[in-house]
Amino acid sequence: MEGQDQVRDMLQATLANTKPTGWAVAKGEEATEDGGVITAWITFETSVARGFGLVRFKGDLIWTLLTTMAELKGHEEKAGFTRPLGAKHGHGKDRKTWREERDDEIAELGHTKQPYVVIIGGGQGGIALGARLKQLSVAAIIIEKNERPGDSWRKRYKSLCLHDPVWYDHLPYIDFPKNWPVFAPKDKIGDWLEMYTKVMELNYW
Repeated sequence: MEGQDQVRDMLQATLANTKPTGWAVAKGEEATEDGGVITAWITFETSVARGFGLVRFKGDLIWTLLTTMAELKGHEEKAGFTRPLGAKHGHGKDRKTWREERDDEIAELGHTKQPYVVIIGGGQGGIALGARLKQLSVAAIIIEKNERPGDSWRKRYKSLCLHDPVWYDHLPYIDFPKNWPVFAPKDKIGDWLEMYTKVMELNYW
């Protein structure tokens, strides 16, 4: 939207429900000034979510405000301090190992238990979405016409490399290694996607 009238109408229609609060400069960031424009990365909350954004000021007025939602309250990703414990201590006779539980999940999902989400296409976008849903405990299946994760890259012309440098290409949770080439060859990307799919425990059909 653009202009005071459109912004005012949007705020009047949404503020009562969204209830944005807690506006602050993002942790580890500082506001900068250039040519009379002050720019800052920010964080904020609404009634149902947490988010971050970018704000630009000209004088006393906001010139640009860009926001995005980072997580839903009550449905935070199981990462960092909230990651799964993994080990199950004790001596329960029928306790299953991680391998047994993972095998059960693979055998049941799509058969005796149905997924909430079916992702069509198992390239890097489908794989990244599957990883995000996994961390939110949303049962999902990735359906791909090729046999193995990464084949959508392996089967392209032999000289193909990524056109974007490595620091723009990371998948969620696992960055490429520090020694990864700036422009990665297609087969190297294919192998990475296959490894990623396995270690992230994605259900890839």
